[in-house]
Amino acid sequence: MNDSKLTWSWLGGFYQAEGCVSNRRLNIEQKEREPLELIVQFLMYELPNIRPIKVRGPLEHHTPATRKPTYIHSMTLPKITTAKVLHKLLPHIHTNVRHKIIKDTNLQCVECPLNDDWIAGFWEGDGSIFPASIDVQIAFAQKDKVILEEIRKYLTHYTSFGNGTIYDYKYPQLIGEKYPSFSVPRLIYHCSMHNQEMLEWLFRNVRSKFRQLQLGTFLDAIRLYHESSPSKPSKLPNIVEGVPKDFLPGQPYRMHKWFDLHPEEAIV
Repeated sequence: MNDSKLTWSWLGGFYQAEGCVSNRRLNIEQKEREPLELIVQFLMYELPNIRPIKVRGPLEHHTPATRKPTYIHSMTLPKITTAKVLHKLLPHIHTNVRHKIIKDTNLQCVECPLNDDWIAGFWEGDGSIFPASIDVQIAFAQKDKVILEEIRKYLTHYTSFGNGTIYDYKYPQLIGEKYPSFSVPRLIYHCSMHNQEMLEWLFRNVRSKFRQLQLGTFLDAIRLYHESSPSKPSKLPNIVEGVPKDFLPGQPYRMHKWFDLHPEEAIV
């Protein structure tokens, strides 16, 4: 039985956000350990004859975006296992990443269209959520603008979330830093206090408890807003006061009020 509840489509989105193939080995890095453990469980079920896969970490990691040491977890597949996984995964990989894998491996297969699972996997790999005035912003980040356009096209056609906005989020060069300034494209959606449909959609489709905790906290904030019914609120209710501007996975942040409402989900 596949207890991880993952699909190849979800894994394709997650891989495209956080994975790469180097020296014929597939590697995925993520701040949170849980998604990687779910992926290992899924692969061992789908490909029972492969060698055991280990998740390493936490490992110290430096990137220009974080500006300081962070800690990540990683999993690297052996070359033979990578070939087996790519054979199943390639239909769910898109744009220039797909073309590079085909060129490097000579694999050929029909490309599957995007779906809810794929987009949820992509967001779970490299998405963010944060409050903005009385709105909540959902962001997808990716160097390749083409895939952000594909996500926006899918969500516009198949959902009522609106069109979304793509812009270049610029990381400036700070005084005394060795990293130059650079930009990363982001696709942004605004979820108002009266329209939390996208939050609920993501909550249904993400797989890790950490992401469910993030989304559930904001949904609770909206529920509390509706219960208090202020005429013109200036900000989200207290449950999300103090949330870091970029509430990204891996940050040592837990909302105590969430645990008051859902003690069974408390992380010790």
